[in-house]
Parts: sequence; C-alpha cells; structure tokens
Amino acid sequence: MARMADWDSITAAIAAAQSGDPDGRAVLLRQWAATTPEQHAHRCVLAHFLADTQRDVLDELAWDQRALAEHAHVTDADLLPIEVASARGFLPSLHLNVADALRRSGNLQGAGRHLDLALGATDALDDSPYADLVRAGIGRLAERLAQ
Repeated sequence: MARMADWDSITAAIAAAQSGDPDGRAVLLRQWAATTPEQHAHRCVLAHFLADTQRDVLDELAWDQRALAEHAHVTDADLLPIEVASARGFLPSLHLNVADALRRSGNLQGAGRHLDLALGATDALDDSPYADLVRAGIGRLAERLAQ
C-alpha cells in the first residue's frame, strides 16, 4: 500500500523543486499522488508549488486554481506543522498567482478580479520577508494591469 503524503516528504519535495533539481517536478507529482482528497492543506501547498513547475501558462493556471480551491478547506491548525501561522495569510499569494497566470493567458478581467482579492487579503500578511515579497508582487502586477 502506498504511503500517504506527510509534511516532511512534501517540504523535501518543494526544496528539491526549488533547488533546480531536474526531477523536482516529478517528486512533487509523486507527493501529490500520495495525498488523499481530505488532505486539503497538503494539496493546497503542493498545487501552489506545482504551478511554478509548469511550462504552459494554462497548466500553471490550473494548478494555481487547484491550490486556491483546496485553500477553502484549510484551517490555521492544518498549516502549523509547516510553521505557517495563518491560513488566511496564504490567500494574497494564491490570488496573486492566479491573477498573474490569468494576465499572461490574456484574461485581463479575471486577472483584475483576483488582484482585487489579493489586495483585499493583504491585511492578513505579517511583517516578514515573505509578506514583503507578496506585497511587491501585487504592486508589480497592479502596474502591469494598469498599462
């Protein structure tokens, strides 16, 4: 019987994918396959990072949308094992990614809607380098959409 996905394996897969490991995407996909439909937090995080490994913007968008859909079922307690204090604090990044993929696929109206949702959730961001990165990304996307 296959082993169910766990946070240690998922964070190791993310590290491999982010390090430029040519097998990083495959490792993430194996972790995805090991999740159960009830593992919403695991699936949200995996989909978020799988989106970044896609070559085609529509494939990226599909993974970004999957991450956002899974997030609807994630609680703060679900993310404590990976030291994420607030599930809501993850929303600005998720909406930003969907907005950017929509922009790159030509759906500017959809991109604007998700940018607004990202902006509306920025109050959940803390004072951290990650939050600064997300805020900067939102600012850059807002500038691109205004052009």
